[in-house]
Amino acid sequence: MPDTRKKSRSSANQSQTRSKKATTTRKQPPKRKKKNPVKNFFSSLLIVLLIVAGVALAFNSQIKNALIKSNTEKYDISHYTRADIEKNQNVEATFDFNQVTSITSEDVIKAQFSDLDSVVIGGIALPDVGINLPIFKGVAYDALFFGAGTTSAEQQLGSGNYGLASHNPIDKNLLFGPLHQSQLGQLIYLTDLAQVYTYEISRIWIVPPSDGSVLAVIPGESVVTLVTCSDDAGSERLIVQGRLQSTVAIEDAPDNVAQAFNLNKNSY
Repeated sequence: MPDTRKKSRSSANQSQTRSKKATTTRKQPPKRKKKNPVKNFFSSLLIVLLIVAGVALAFNSQIKNALIKSNTEKYDISHYTRADIEKNQNVEATFDFNQVTSITSEDVIKAQFSDLDSVVIGGIALPDVGINLPIFKGVAYDALFFGAGTTSAEQQLGSGNYGLASHNPIDKNLLFGPLHQSQLGQLIYLTDLAQVYTYEISRIWIVPPSDGSVLAVIPGESVVTLVTCSDDAGSERLIVQGRLQSTVAIEDAPDNVAQAFNLNKNSY
């Protein structure tokens, strides 16, 4: 009879050998890389800084808009008397458009320290689009942050071409931003607290920044010409022009006109 014990031991030895080979050839799990605490710290710091920068940018814009709005109200024509306006007409001013800068938060904050009371010479209102702004003499960069500036030293209300310029901010509810909603036939009111001049919008168009012809006198006509940027990049200019329809003493102005300037009839 064959020796079955030898065969059995041989089979067992072969089985153990195969098991060892399988064990040695089995892939070992990859070793985990040790985390670099310094690298993780700077990655987390970068994320936090990006979040803070985003929040600061959002609040920066809100603060800038709030300052523009509060100063527009500060220099509102309703805070002045006719005597103030007459005196301010004689103040020297700059009409150099080259020194006009775009609106930045830093410039708006610095302009808080400017005293513009002496250059307020009137008010402009377009009730249909929600504009009620002080008119400043000249185009000083800080004045244009808070109202509309006259474009020429010689211009006179109610005659010739009365030019006014202001900014077109990101917030289209401020300064001349609402002009983008203006339409033909809407009314523009100007006042120096002696008279109210009513103009009707007769033309709206776009021109290059270098086109000064929009402020030229039109023979036989009395117009107001409003100038602002046509887009946020300032690549072109939006022009809104209106023809003079009537001139009345401010005491005889309709109630809706007085309301457009926030005027109390007992104040002038």
